[in-house]
Amino acid sequence: MVLVASDEMKSYFGDLEKRADDCYNLVSKARKAGFDPALEPEIPRAKDLAERVEAQVGPPGIAPRIRAVAKNNGRESTALILAKELAGELRSEGIEEALEQAVRTSLSILTEGVLVAPTEGVVRVSTMINQNNTRCAAIYYAGPIRAAGGTAQALSVLIADVVRRELGLDSYIPTPAEIERYKEEIPLYKRAVNLQYVPSSNEIDTIAKSCPICITGESTERIEVAGNRDLPRVETNSLRGGACLVLAEGLCLKAAKVLKHVDRLGISGWDFLRTYTEKKRETTSGNVKEHKYLKDVLAGRPIFAFPDKPGGFRLRYGRTRLAGLASMSIHPSTMLALDSFPAIGTQIKIQLPGKATAATPCDSIEGPSVLLKDGTFIRLDDYEKAKIVVDQIDRIIDIGEILVPVGEFIENNHPLEPSGWCTDWWDAIIKDSQIDAYDGEFDFASLLEFSKRHQVPLHPKYTYYWGDLDTKEINDLRNQLIRNGEQVKDNSFPLVYKEIFLRLGIFFRISDNSIILEDGVEPLFHTLGLEVKNNSLESSMDVLDTEDSVALISHLSGVIIKNRAPTRIGASMGRPEKAKERRMKPPPNVLFPLGEAGGSQRLVNTALKSSSKRGFSRGRPGIIEVETQLRYCKECRKETVSIHCCKTQTMVKDQARRRSVDVSELITKAMNNTRTGILPKIKGVKGLMSDQKVPECLEKGILRAKYDLRVYKDGTLRYDMIDLPITHFYPKEIGLTVDKAKQLGYLKD
Repeated sequence: MVLVASDEMKSYFGDLEKRADDCYNLVSKARKAGFDPALEPEIPRAKDLAERVEAQVGPPGIAPRIRAVAKNNGRESTALILAKELAGELRSEGIEEALEQAVRTSLSILTEGVLVAPTEGVVRVSTMINQNNTRCAAIYYAGPIRAAGGTAQALSVLIADVVRRELGLDSYIPTPAEIERYKEEIPLYKRAVNLQYVPSSNEIDTIAKSCPICITGESTERIEVAGNRDLPRVETNSLRGGACLVLAEGLCLKAAKVLKHVDRLGISGWDFLRTYTEKKRETTSGNVKEHKYLKDVLAGRPIFAFPDKPGGFRLRYGRTRLAGLASMSIHPSTMLALDSFPAIGTQIKIQLPGKATAATPCDSIEGPSVLLKDGTFIRLDDYEKAKIVVDQIDRIIDIGEILVPVGEFIENNHPLEPSGWCTDWWDAIIKDSQIDAYDGEFDFASLLEFSKRHQVPLHPKYTYYWGDLDTKEINDLRNQLIRNGEQVKDNSFPLVYKEIFLRLGIFFRISDNSIILEDGVEPLFHTLGLEVKNNSLESSMDVLDTEDSVALISHLSGVIIKNRAPTRIGASMGRPEKAKERRMKPPPNVLFPLGEAGGSQRLVNTALKSSSKRGFSRGRPGIIEVETQLRYCKECRKETVSIHCCKTQTMVKDQARRRSVDVSELITKAMNNTRTGILPKIKGVKGLMSDQKVPECLEKGILRAKYDLRVYKDGTLRYDMIDLPITHFYPKEIGLTVDKAKQLGYLKD
């Protein structure tokens, strides 16, 4: 693989590879010592997608061909082209072998070689006989196919269809009973586990009747179907979770996406998807739009905003160093005001443009507008100030802006929505109008004069949420102000105006049971076409006959007024941010079985004082009875349960059963090997869950106990955290010195 990059970048990548090589060499050396079941690291290294696919599912030598095809094709096209080629090349090895290899390799390409779907999500691919004695293709799916996502699930069926044609197989012809089985099974699976989308009986019928590949699978749940049992071509009466996922969340939910690839690649025989999507469009066109983020809301996970409702997140286009790749930004004060439910990394389910996003902070957008307990209405754009007043918040009136990169709309194939009126747009309009940048004071009079002189919209600072009011409400407000003119002209409003000011986003404070506007009365009066005359308020403009609130305000004010918040995005909390060590309950230091000898805390230290109650070792401390495998050492010919002895790995002598184990001897050897003087408290486990029941060596337990490390059930030390994109960072943020940053290859700021 040729790397196209500058010399500096080549040096940087070369250093990363060298460091990775050093790590692998160290791990390989440690593995060869024989303290682990495997003598080599289990995780193969791969430089790119092609190498990952070859290492994951094969066939050997496929990587160069994947690279060559991928140069001029997208991932989906590459998968289809490779599938056809593999079918032809491997036909001599058998039709089923060629079919299975082509499907697995193509699915691995679609999932970028990093998911378990191609290996565990597809149990097998085989052929079966139709009622007319023709052979068709069948894919047996399992639960892990969920990891592939709906699009890849559906495309795996499309790929199988392309391959079966190449191999001369006929289409799958379902029996009426098999179609009815799907209709019963999918809703049952929804109730038992979960599905993002549950197709109707007619939708299932359309897809199942016409799909050229048999979508089946192994039993994944203990629940059985009531009808359509013991079918000749369905091996189980239990729920086939993988088949339900592929049919419902794959072909049904992603039909439109699959159809795009069908049309682009000119694949015949899939017109049933066009019929399906057209029928679905007809049935849903008259219905109220369903907002997926409000479905399946869990207790304890709040809804932050309802769809398109005033007070919800206001759309603003832009990006920060933490935004993009399904990550968006909100103001840190918003996080604080929402009781820190949306922390950095929290998954937030959103109305648009996609299904969900990860929360990241941006302090240069607008924060939440809140009403304090003393009646003051302010916007929290300063995080430090927000920390002071957070306990005084009575109501959140507006949740603030959400910064969304344009790429999120493009990636999710969602039309661009109107952006909120902000300083970015105001500056862009001035620049586009070839006007000198504004350098005056940001008071209302100066900005109004600038807008009128250059025919540009009024600055966002004095643009209120007029779009949230209808024209009747605006006219009612004008008339009420005119009636109260003598009182309000001096910036003293009765409390009856409180709710309308909150809706408009006009900031105020309460003094002597009167509302005092922070920006004075001039922005409000002028925008509504009112002026002070003879100690009262009078209308300076005729009312425009229109239903457009923003158009009415623009007419009354005599200057262009933009809609402050044309797009509001609803959101609810998804998965909370979780950054912590993954531990078992209770958390052990070593996967070494102690049975009842370890006491309630499962301590090796306690087991050393315990003694066997039967056999020749009866009464001797440090002898315990546990279920484990018996091994022997090739060097000293002694029997042991340890995987390591005499500086080499021991061999299996007898399968797992209950036997006496001398823990005191094993712990003495382990302390000598680790040069440990005083034995720390080491937590083991009650019993082993694996089939062969091979215990970990106690050396690992001693070292982990010293550093308070806990092992997970698969023998790894795990730390769970959220992946977030970041394009820039400050060395001080991660405790990195400038010298160390240069050593790592960061030469420029």
